[in-house]
Amino acid sequence: MGWGDLRGGRPHQRARPRRGDRMSLRLETFSFLPPLTSDEVRRQTEYVLDQGWLPIVEYTQRPAESLWSWWKLPMLDDPSPDDVVAELETCAAAHPDAYVRLVGFDPLERQAARVAFVVHRPR
Repeated sequence: MGWGDLRGGRPHQRARPRRGDRMSLRLETFSFLPPLTSDEVRRQTEYVLDQGWLPIVEYTQRPAESLWSWWKLPMLDDPSPDDVVAELETCAAAHPDAYVRLVGFDPLERQAARVAFVVHRPR
C-alpha cells in the first residue's frame, strides 16, 4: 500500500507554492510552522550547541539547489549562542535577498547535518 489513503486513493501530494510566494516554500526543519521568533532561534541555537554539534551558517538565493554557500567556516572555537545569532544576523544583513539557515553538524557520530532550519527569508 502506498502513501494514499486506505481506500486506494491517489498518494498525497504537497501543494506547490504559488509563484513568488516565498513564505509558502517549504524548507528544512520547522517549515510548516510560522517563522521562528528571535527567541525561538536563540533557543534552537542553544540546543544545537548543547548537543555538541557545530553551528554552520549557510545562505542561498535559490533554495531549491542542494548546495548552499557557507557564510564562514564552521564555528569550531566553542561559540556562545550569542555568537551564532550574531553571525546569522550579519549574514542576513549582508544578503537580504537570500535565504539564511543554521545547520547543526555532528562532527563525531556520523559527520552529517543533524538539524537545519531557515532563519531568514528574502523580503
